[in-house]
Amino acid sequence: MTDRVYSDQDDASRKKKITLRQSHKRAISVTLTLFDEALHDFDRWASGQEVRSVLFEILNPLSDEEKEKLSIELAELRKLLQEISDFLELDRTVNNVPTMIVGQCAVLWPSVVELEGRYLKGYGEVPADLEEYLTPRTNQLIEGLRRISQIAGKRTLNKAQV
Repeated sequence: MTDRVYSDQDDASRKKKITLRQSHKRAISVTLTLFDEALHDFDRWASGQEVRSVLFEILNPLSDEEKEKLSIELAELRKLLQEISDFLELDRTVNNVPTMIVGQCAVLWPSVVELEGRYLKGYGEVPADLEEYLTPRTNQLIEGLRRISQIAGKRTLNKAQV
């Protein structure tokens, strides 16, 4: 991995040189990608998005004025991110939904497995009726994750084969 030299145009007559190691570039890129992803979430909320699901809810009590101010601030931060990205020649991270689905299923699977009665015993005595109720439903959840992963994984595998 070679180091690269970047220049920053402070004004028309002066340039600063910055030596950037690949390890620094990767660290900066990862942090700013996470920052950009957070801005995307903030933007959805500035647009008024709320979420109501089975086990969680995200309420959005932002006023119209707060949403407008937030949108303006987000636009300014995106300009700054673009300038940094251009100057440091950062690569855009590209994710595809099938890979993200398969990955999320893989992350969720161990936690869901631990809902089985034999694993819940680590938290104390498990009532027999709870184990009887939850274990088959846990298995259904695991099978659902497996099916979702297979649906998305076929597309991932097909794309990789091309």
